[in-house]
Amino acid sequence: MVNVNIEEVQDWWKENAESVRGVAREVLGEASGKRRTTRVEWWWRKDVKNALKRKKETKKQWEQSRSWEDKMVYRSAKKLAQKAVAVAKAEACRDMYEELETPEGEKRIYRIARIRNKSTKDVNHVKQMKDVNGVVLIDEMKVQERWKEYFEGLLNEENPHDHQDYGIPYLGLTRCVERAEVVRVLKRMKKNKATGPDEIPVEEWRALGEAGVNLLWNLMCKVEEQEEVPDEWRESVLVPIFKEKGDV
Repeated sequence: MVNVNIEEVQDWWKENAESVRGVAREVLGEASGKRRTTRVEWWWRKDVKNALKRKKETKKQWEQSRSWEDKMVYRSAKKLAQKAVAVAKAEACRDMYEELETPEGEKRIYRIARIRNKSTKDVNHVKQMKDVNGVVLIDEMKVQERWKEYFEGLLNEENPHDHQDYGIPYLGLTRCVERAEVVRVLKRMKKNKATGPDEIPVEEWRALGEAGVNLLWNLMCKVEEQEEVPDEWRESVLVPIFKEKGDV
């Protein structure tokens, strides 16, 4: 349950955001954070699949009965499964080697080599960067300070504003947020985007329909009136993306 009668912006967000997140988990579900994996081995064939399935079934039967006969059946199925896997791998390797002799195979080798080489590089941690004078910084603390300095300048840059009169009453130097603006912004926001620190996707606000619009509009009016935004909105995750020559 949401409560729009809370006056303070911070308190309003803490209580109502948790309610919205709860609805999002219930309606949209929640990802585990783990990548979904499937069996995609190049030697995986139908006969191998059937042999392994047979081995699994006979093992289960033997574990339940513990009879000598079922044990022998399981051993036989296990040997056949091992043989099927070995044959499939040998044939797959032979086909792959033959393919590598072709021009297309050579291109594949270089592509695999580039992928393997890239995977061995540590690009998850920025170990060096240049300061404003082009001097390379290596010390970790200095690198962090340089990133802080860079983003403070980037995100606090003043941009020119067009002050136009739309016939809407102003509060000081800014005009009131209209409900239609909230509707228009929600419609323009892209779907299937990663959530920010608040963990509320745009799909959730849209799923709430008119109630979601009214909720956001109520919050925007409080933000404008109190000249304060929720602390959670001040947080973000910045990921440097490396270019061809190691620049960011």
